[in-house]
Amino acid sequence: MNLPWQITFLILILTGFNLKAQFFPELEGANLEEAIVAEFKPNFVEMYTPARVILYGDIYNINDTVHTLYSGHTLYLPPTEEYPIQFLAMDARPDGINAEHIYPRSKGARPENGNAFSDMHNLAPSRWEVNEARSNFAFAEVLDTDTDRWYYKDMVLNNANSLSNEEIKLYSEVDDLGDNFGFFEPREAVKGDVARSVFYFYTMYRDEAMSADPNFFDDMKEDLCTWHMDDPVDELESYRNDRKALYQDNKVNPFIADCSLANRLYCPDNPPNCKDFSTSTEEIVLNINEDEFDPKIKILPNPNNGIFKLDISNIKPGIFSLLIFDISGKKLYDITEELDYFNTINMWNVQDGLYILHLINHHSGRKYSNTFEVIK
Repeated sequence: MNLPWQITFLILILTGFNLKAQFFPELEGANLEEAIVAEFKPNFVEMYTPARVILYGDIYNINDTVHTLYSGHTLYLPPTEEYPIQFLAMDARPDGINAEHIYPRSKGARPENGNAFSDMHNLAPSRWEVNEARSNFAFAEVLDTDTDRWYYKDMVLNNANSLSNEEIKLYSEVDDLGDNFGFFEPREAVKGDVARSVFYFYTMYRDEAMSADPNFFDDMKEDLCTWHMDDPVDELESYRNDRKALYQDNKVNPFIADCSLANRLYCPDNPPNCKDFSTSTEEIVLNINEDEFDPKIKILPNPNNGIFKLDISNIKPGIFSLLIFDISGKKLYDITEELDYFNTINMWNVQDGLYILHLINHHSGRKYSNTFEVIK
């Protein structure tokens, strides 16, 4: 099946831009790991206080509401609040929000370990009580019969007798065995997010992790590999990855950007192709309705000379992140600002070729995509 280039590239966008992105496919083992660290480990990360302000005010903030990772608990944050960290903490009350180190402080993310402490790829907002319950426990699948407490939004249950099997999936679970030992299972919707954050930290800060506890990662690895496959990257996780990178040398978490990376480095028993990859463009075409090839944003004219109008009149003006990539995956344009119905984009200095444009709603995380060609 021969497809027009516009359709072919739009297919890549609809099925995940990372369909074509596999980092260092010629490498494996230690050589692959060394290349990933050299390419993606940031030299600069924010200090812990400004990092938390960014997490609360930007990355995990939707419509002035901060969303937590483990339980989906939310709190309104006034956009003019001068001290967001203190405001959200609510004097350390159970429903307050603080910052969770997904790979725990005591397992390598200590303040004395420099960037490992405040790297935002390892941080996320958490309901205070859930953060305390997780402690430094390893992630694992927890049997319901072993669960001591279930957490969802601002609720905590001591048993799940009233919940259906589907409702239980909304809850994070803790098995507290005492003496600062136990296991924590995140809710189903974010298990992959958690796994990819752990893969990132262990890869970038291996010495710190091994020095603190040489067995911690290996004890979790099997479950993390399963979670990575069962909960693939979605638009919101990808959006947050890009936003965090803006504050950290433009270095993304590569385990989000390339879904095969975890399998190649840590999960050899996983199928070689992960869920946001596909082996056949024709197969994708057969399984996607043609209506999906009609994006709501327009690029006028198309082709153009690098200067064009972005027409978003079919959606709604607002604050958007606008990202443009060439077909090799190199990011050429990245702004976040309020856009009107018609917006002039000036890329006069780019070469002839095909380009991919992503427009991401700053509040909802919803992504719109289109392609365009530059001919001079």
